[in-house]
Amino acid sequence: MSIPSQSCFLYYLMHRFSKCKLSVCKEPPSSAPNPRALPLCSQVFLKGLVEANAQYKYASGKGSATLNIDLPKQDRKIKGTGDLAVTGSSHVASVDLYWDADKDSKKSLHFETNSDITKNSLDSKNTLVILQQKTTLNVKGTLKGKLIDGHLVGQADLTIPKGRQLTVKVDRTLHLSRGSVELDGKFELVAKENAASSGNLLSLETKVKAEEANQLLDSLVKLSLKTSKGKDLSASVVVKNTPQREQRLLEASAVVESSYFKTLTAEASAEVSRSHITYKGHAAQGPETALDVSGRLDRGHDGKVLVRVDNKFALAFGLDNTVQIKLPLENLKSLKLTTSVNVDADNNNAVVSEVKGLLSADCVRCSRTAE
Repeated sequence: MSIPSQSCFLYYLMHRFSKCKLSVCKEPPSSAPNPRALPLCSQVFLKGLVEANAQYKYASGKGSATLNIDLPKQDRKIKGTGDLAVTGSSHVASVDLYWDADKDSKKSLHFETNSDITKNSLDSKNTLVILQQKTTLNVKGTLKGKLIDGHLVGQADLTIPKGRQLTVKVDRTLHLSRGSVELDGKFELVAKENAASSGNLLSLETKVKAEEANQLLDSLVKLSLKTSKGKDLSASVVVKNTPQREQRLLEASAVVESSYFKTLTAEASAEVSRSHITYKGHAAQGPETALDVSGRLDRGHDGKVLVRVDNKFALAFGLDNTVQIKLPLENLKSLKLTTSVNVDADNNNAVVSEVKGLLSADCVRCSRTAE
């Protein structure tokens, strides 16, 4: 709103309500002995509608504030107070607000905080009470080094009305620089119905080491869940990329364990070179069910799978692959599929392809091989 429009609005209010008063305490002159110690205040008066005043003062690390609002038409009075004290790294503050002060003191809000804040640490205790319902939040943490190159430890405890509790813990070491990352972190989340209950626990652990120049990757992620009823679930995943002279080794594995079902495991690896890739994989659930895959992929021409033939692109590769499945069935115990594929381009730019396959089954009542 521009100044002319504000003036018109104030003139309208003064004319409409016959008596209007708006005032703001003037700032103390710079020649005052202690200008910051003098109060700041404001007053608003609209006859029959609202009468309000507010005051704030701060000096030598201590401050206080008051607020009073009278609403005659609503027959309601609002009152508020606040205090602040700062001593070194200590910060203490409180606020009280009553939105029906003369009739019902329960209609109130109370907030208080007691915090110790330094460059590398935080210890804060906070309480919020609304309509006599109490919530507390306590936070504590330290940092050694920098946020992206240091060790961070922290914990937060939240208690909401009716006693439910939530606790978060963090323990993380991070070294982040151009072209490399090294991370070792642990995260815990505990939810309780009350202070006496065992609660549900969720934890996450992460370890990562990566170097862009060497194409090195070594990572681990673990996730676990434990319930207050004794049930659990955990999963871990490992991924690695390791350079080896003229080739590199890719590895991945995963394990899922739970009280709800049988353990699941999976692992895979591949040796990658310019001319070929050899690979193998294994997955299982318990001793009865398993899947195994192995094979070799030969890259067609000079390490290229896609080549240009007579101004057109064509595939050029050789693949030998074996898949074996173990089943928990009486009549069918296992299946095995072996395939061989060869696609190439000869000197006359003609595409030559060859596909072979062999399927075998291990059953109680049959013995059959298909080619």
